[in-house]
Amino acid sequence: MHGPLAFRRMIQAEQPDVVMSFLKGTAILTWLALMGLRKRPFWIAREGNNVLAVADDESPNDSVKRLSLWLTRRAYRRADRTLCNSSDMAAGLIRILGLKPERTRMINNPIDVPAIARDAGGPLPGAPKRPFILSAGRLEHQKAHETLIRAFAASGIWRDHALVILGKGTKINELHRLAAQLGVGEYVRFIGFVANPYAWMARAELFVLSSRWEGFPTVAAEALAAGAPLLLTDCSYGPRDVIEPGVSGEIVPVDDVDAMAKAIAELIADPARREAMRAAGRERVKRFTKNEMIARYARLIEEAHLGKQLPVAGPELERNREYAGLVAVSGEGAA
Repeated sequence: MHGPLAFRRMIQAEQPDVVMSFLKGTAILTWLALMGLRKRPFWIAREGNNVLAVADDESPNDSVKRLSLWLTRRAYRRADRTLCNSSDMAAGLIRILGLKPERTRMINNPIDVPAIARDAGGPLPGAPKRPFILSAGRLEHQKAHETLIRAFAASGIWRDHALVILGKGTKINELHRLAAQLGVGEYVRFIGFVANPYAWMARAELFVLSSRWEGFPTVAAEALAAGAPLLLTDCSYGPRDVIEPGVSGEIVPVDDVDAMAKAIAELIADPARREAMRAAGRERVKRFTKNEMIARYARLIEEAHLGKQLPVAGPELERNREYAGLVAVSGEGAA
């Protein structure tokens, strides 16, 4: 109980008007800390990942998973606002946790577009001598790099392209072995952590994210800002916030090696299509700029301070039309 007590002491000492927690573990601690407070601040619980998938991945058995979801449900229902970073996450949490749609908000992760544009021209130490497709992310089960490597091998593009993977993780040896077993080991380059991934993104023929789940795939939005054409899995949650399928990127089913291999081969064979995706992506990513997101956070804090919902109009209403529709549909059965 040290965590909740420490949170409670901080809140009592600072007397904030608004408290914001991040992710389910901190949300549970905040819920416990706020219990019984005479002067309770307005609480915004921000979630940035797929809580159902995380509970399934982290829990050693079904009993622990049920307990984790029970605590998560209780905590988020007590929040004054639940803030999600993708539109389908908002709809999913309303459905899974029984949240009230009118107390649920969505703000995507911000992208520093000018900084990415500046860094995109940086050097590429260790770059392959042939064109390459790129992926970036922790080498863990969530990111499904084994699906990508199998698709790369099946696509046939290894004959003249490399696959570059940025990131570290516990699956590194397993992925090396898989690439060797599939006969493409010499064409798969594991770079590890890089301080400037945007230079890689800018020069990639295609950026592929093979994730099994996300909250909001920030790395994909960053690749969009760097000018890479995108191929994403249709995971829960966030890829359809990042791209408009068929326009600024393409989407394939999760863990579908054949579909991914086919999409990779088709996109690499069609430079004009990839160039059109690059152009559409640069326009699309403008909705994720830091100034845009800061303005939306300021609006949320103002709403919390006033204690009432503010009307939404103009461009913000248009940007959230899809989100509003998802919430309306999911909210019909929310308890």
